Amino acid sequence: MNFYKIIFIVFTFLNFSKAYALPPTPKINVNKIDTKILKIAKPATINYIMVPIVGMVDTFWVSKLGSTTDLAAVGSGDQIFYIYYSLMAFLPIIITPEISKLYNKNKNDEISNIINISGILSIILGSFGIILYFKTNTFANFFINQNSNIYSKAIQYLKVRSIAMPFCLINSVIFSILRGMSSYDSAIKINIITQFVNLILDPFLMMKYNLKGVAFASVLSEILCSIAFIKLLFKKNIIKPNIYSFKYKTLQFLRLGVFIQMKYLLINMLYITINKRLLFIDNTGNQLAAHIVMSKFLSITDILYRGLSTTATTIIPIEIINYNDDIMRKRLYYWANIIAIFQSFMFLNLRFVIKHFTSDPIIINICKKLLITTTIYQYLDGFNTIQEGILQGYQKFKLSSTVSFITTIPLIYFLSKSNNIYNLWKVGTSILFFKTIMLYIISNNKKI
Repeated sequence: MNFYKIIFIVFTFLNFSKAYALPPTPKINVNKIDTKILKIAKPATINYIMVPIVGMVDTFWVSKLGSTTDLAAVGSGDQIFYIYYSLMAFLPIIITPEISKLYNKNKNDEISNIINISGILSIILGSFGIILYFKTNTFANFFINQNSNIYSKAIQYLKVRSIAMPFCLINSVIFSILRGMSSYDSAIKINIITQFVNLILDPFLMMKYNLKGVAFASVLSEILCSIAFIKLLFKKNIIKPNIYSFKYKTLQFLRLGVFIQMKYLLINMLYITINKRLLFIDNTGNQLAAHIVMSKFLSITDILYRGLSTTATTIIPIEIINYNDDIMRKRLYYWANIIAIFQSFMFLNLRFVIKHFTSDPIIINICKKLLITTTIYQYLDGFNTIQEGILQGYQKFKLSSTVSFITTIPLIYFLSKSNNIYNLWKVGTSILFFKTIMLYIISNNKKI
């Protein structure tokens, strides 16, 4: 890469950071708040580490033991799975800030009631996940061209992977409950252990069952995680038999869930557009495979951002009670800048790492050409993630969904007109910049 391009990017990031410069706050308050942030961010980040690592290991083994078609098939299958999952998994986003607020006020009976109601709803929603198993082809047809090289393999993978849907939903709800109560340690241990089971089983099951084996490993780890989480809730005596206001709370959750689902529906439409466009542009699957590899790297950089976003969701409700949320927002943005600049330099050096995740020279070349654009994208995406966490902390789900609607609709249109993967990423980064500015203005509005 040209030296002057590096200098340009560095100064761009520094000026971006300067644009978000924060007014000084009393030193004692800053130190105290930074300690609070670190206390919550550390376990939250550790929890998020495992999912992208497992994804990268899956990518590694599929690329080594399989083909480019296998890699694209698994990536497409996972995207369809998580699209379906995201439409069902709105409860964790809603209940975390509410439980955090109630826990800080020592309202244990109300917490138990929310746990019981959300547990019942998660089981009901999880049962809808079985539909994906019986109607795999129907769902896949929305995302993958039936004439593409990856279609049949993606179907085989997704059918097995879909068995994990109910367990994924239950696990996310239970973890969000524990997160709201700042009870991370045991939950994180369970998550790490079960994900390690996935990592260990991956190569062995793939050698025996091909792509179905990769899916089997994921399903088994999710089932083990559910069993361990449920045992933990009973051990902590969190679950109590009394349930009240079931209809009222259920309708409240569903009403808020509509706005969250609207946002994720738009994101899912975005994924559909990207996949179909890339396969239309390049039927060999090379551009889609390169897109999946870069997305896996972005999921690694997303770890720290999501940890900080979770911190915002958990801690903002508490700081509102203490009249300290304004300073908290400023410190969250400060640390977001530090993380973003550090990870940008790391991302630019991925050119030396890509060859270890795919041996295909065409895919390697595409990934290298995307590095500058994806580096800027991860910087902006990090701010978006943290701003979303702040708005969730204020329980402003409608605002977040409205911004997503305003920015995603034109994005889908322009992506559908892109003629190669490079234009596709440039369009996505440009729209993301405007979304970042909008969310920043909204999340810093004192009236929210």
